[in-house]
Amino acid sequence: MTTKIRILGWKIQGFRCPDHALDFTLSRDETFDISLVQMPNGTGKTTTLELLRMTLSGKAVSYSPDELRAFGSKDTSTGTCEVTLGCDGKLLTIILRIDLNSGIATYKTTWGSGQQNGFRPPLETVKFLNQDFIDYFILDGELAQQLLSNKQAAAQRVIDAMFQADTLKKVAQRIEQYWHGKANDRGATTPQGFTRRKNLVDELEGRLKLRRRELAEFQAKLKKLTTARQEHLDTFESSIRDGKFKDEALTEADVAFQRESLKLQEIISDTFSLSAHPFSLSASFASACMRLKKGLDRVKLPEAAAREFFEELCDESDCICGRPIDISIASIIRSRASQYLGTDDVSLLNSIKTAIDEELPGKDVDALHSDYKFALQRLSEQVAVVQSCEARFNELKVRAGESDPAVKNAIQTIEDLGSQITNVQNCIDAYTDPDDVAAEYNPSEIAKRLEKAKGDLAEVSNTLDLKRKTEMLCRILEQAYDAAAKAITAQLVSESNVNLDKWLPNNDIRIDDIRGHLLLRGGQAAGSVGENLSVAYAFLATLFNRSTNSLPFIVDSPAGSLGLPLRREIGKNVPNMSGQFISFVISTERQGFVDGGLALSGKKIQYLTVFRRRITDLAERAEKFSGSNFTTNGVIVEDEAFFNSFELEQE
Repeated sequence: MTTKIRILGWKIQGFRCPDHALDFTLSRDETFDISLVQMPNGTGKTTTLELLRMTLSGKAVSYSPDELRAFGSKDTSTGTCEVTLGCDGKLLTIILRIDLNSGIATYKTTWGSGQQNGFRPPLETVKFLNQDFIDYFILDGELAQQLLSNKQAAAQRVIDAMFQADTLKKVAQRIEQYWHGKANDRGATTPQGFTRRKNLVDELEGRLKLRRRELAEFQAKLKKLTTARQEHLDTFESSIRDGKFKDEALTEADVAFQRESLKLQEIISDTFSLSAHPFSLSASFASACMRLKKGLDRVKLPEAAAREFFEELCDESDCICGRPIDISIASIIRSRASQYLGTDDVSLLNSIKTAIDEELPGKDVDALHSDYKFALQRLSEQVAVVQSCEARFNELKVRAGESDPAVKNAIQTIEDLGSQITNVQNCIDAYTDPDDVAAEYNPSEIAKRLEKAKGDLAEVSNTLDLKRKTEMLCRILEQAYDAAAKAITAQLVSESNVNLDKWLPNNDIRIDDIRGHLLLRGGQAAGSVGENLSVAYAFLATLFNRSTNSLPFIVDSPAGSLGLPLRREIGKNVPNMSGQFISFVISTERQGFVDGGLALSGKKIQYLTVFRRRITDLAERAEKFSGSNFTTNGVIVEDEAFFNSFELEQE
């Protein structure tokens, strides 16, 4: 299945780089083909790139507190990086929040209709938005060295990720794991095999006991934190109602929110009561029931002359009229008795008549349905009113916090407790994850595996036949992977060299093969910095174009080490690597790469310049441009003329 991902924009606040928000959209569903972000050295490009990697991969939670604190500025206690993506036409927003005092990172993910705590990208993006793949479309100069290094299999990893050929290897590994599970746990008939099975049972019993204790501790901590947060929240809201914060507007907003919330609960109760009656839900159903009742009234259901009366009459010698009943007459009576309803049928139909009459005693069925639709409309309107009141209340809380230290401290305490609750809940999620196939943390999964291990301990079976079948299947899968990898590699090498022939016609540097890393022709380990970068671009350009998936491509200083001819050639061709090309540049890189390369590519180009607000002469000049935006410590200018006249290389 093809996946199309675009970066619609990002917003970064509270870190070493200046606060800034960038929007790469031309319209709701379309981005610029090329977005150039000009930032002088020392402005925080490296910080920005690493924050983007952390946000889009979820890897910030693996950083130590000291590592996270190192991203902060002197004047802030919290930093946030918010990235908005378009994924197959749908919006995905990932927010990374770092408490720079405690060194704790938390995530929020918005996809579809709701926001979830934690890093939770949709399934179709997981193979790209992860720690292993993120560096391949947020590229810096180090990746070129990794692709050529024989100590790393970077080239093969990105091929496997894009084409998913390694799925064959993963299946083989799972099959191998299955065999080892059988062989180690229950396959042997020797004392050693029994010992292994016994040791597994003991290990699982110990793990289950440990995980249950850890989970109980986390749950107790979560309960304590939740209670504490609710107490602070109740105290805070009570203080607002009591006027302790001396903010009448805030108190009035809270009263309005509480009043409208109570009204909403009443409307919900009334609407649910109406929903319990099918006649309210459907006027046609109510009308059909009324027609049924009227029809039953017309047929005048008998109370005594039911089918059983005629069947019993056949057993008599004489009819109630005095005539004798012989075999022939009895047969006729029995055949015609089927035309009459039985006692049970009559009783059921009478019950239906009574029930309809009790529920709809002369009521207007259209009015019933109209009442229900009116109730739904009232409910919808009241929900909007409550949401508006809540938004107003929250807005005033923030405003009050800016002027009243008591409000600010109360809000901060509540937010800190909320952050701690999120962190603890993330820990609990690991212990309750139903997909914990390795049974490492989830007590339920460990208990299941323990139960199986106990059964296996008592079982003795011969697994040699299973072993032979497993080995054969693994060989088939490995051969299939090798064949697929060779076919993909041959095409990538050929097409990459076509790009190199175009970009470096006078250089004798070409790709010979891919064996985990890029092997250069003639056994050459590497070329110059510019050549290495060209090789990396040629390989990635080919790879991205060959894949059925469409990804953005973010590059830091793409032309700094290249000569002018190569800058022009790569500038014309690199944007074709993907549907969206975002490049960080400095002023000295524009020559050749931008004016003689990108500008001639025929793509839609966005020109952005970001610098610190403290550079007063540039800030004053930026004020003259309509595309300027000033943050607390940064300036963003979206203007081609300003971009091209900007001459600051280093802050």
